[in-house]
Amino acid sequence: MNQEFMVQRFSKNKTTLRSLVSLDGIIKEVPTKPTRSIDMRTSEEVWNDCHTIQDFENYIKRYPKGNHVQAAKSRIEILKIIEEDRLWETSKKSEDYYEYISKYPNGRYTEEAVKAQRIVDRKREDAAFSDCKNISDYERYIANYPHGRHIEAAKEKLAELISEDDKIWASCKTKADCNNYLTKHADGKHIDDAKAKIASAEKVAKIWWSVICVEVVTILILLAKIFSSPSDFSGISSAIILVAFVVITFYLAIKYYK
Repeated sequence: MNQEFMVQRFSKNKTTLRSLVSLDGIIKEVPTKPTRSIDMRTSEEVWNDCHTIQDFENYIKRYPKGNHVQAAKSRIEILKIIEEDRLWETSKKSEDYYEYISKYPNGRYTEEAVKAQRIVDRKREDAAFSDCKNISDYERYIANYPHGRHIEAAKEKLAELISEDDKIWASCKTKADCNNYLTKHADGKHIDDAKAKIASAEKVAKIWWSVICVEVVTILILLAKIFSSPSDFSGISSAIILVAFVVITFYLAIKYYK
């Protein structure tokens, strides 16, 4: 029995050693369990190192019956008051009380903070409405203040500007009109329409210019034929017709290009 036990134990250890040795005979790094650091400080040393709310809370948790538990609780209350006062002063300087209200919904200054924030919000809304000059401005105001004090006036002014913009766009017939619209109404509702119309006009103008080039080349060929055969009236008449076509095509190209 003892011999059998020794054989099994030897075989098991042999397998373990083989797994730790690489093919070239170098011993691999033996895996170790992560160690946990142990705080060797005494309760007095821990107490002396307490400076923040978290430190004092950790002291109470670690030493619930320690000599400084009551003092730690008092320090926590004092630090919380200091922390609240610091945020309150920061809020007053920045005129933004939302963080304070969120963090201290029942704080010592919450009621005052709510009143102050309402005043700040009202001033900001009034300034946003006063700065509205065009369609984009009024749309932005309506989006940011859907229940604002000036919401009805903003909607009325927006409708007026859109109506005026539609009338101006309706009068845009040429490329020049569209360019003028883009220049004077950069926030207009028909910006994309104007750009599309300009692109279309330029495309058509290029086609007409291409036609003109073909016609001019054809006329030159006919003129060469006429000079070579002056008695050929068919060539002369064809040249006249082509010249007329060139004039018409040139007119159309200029019309679409403008």
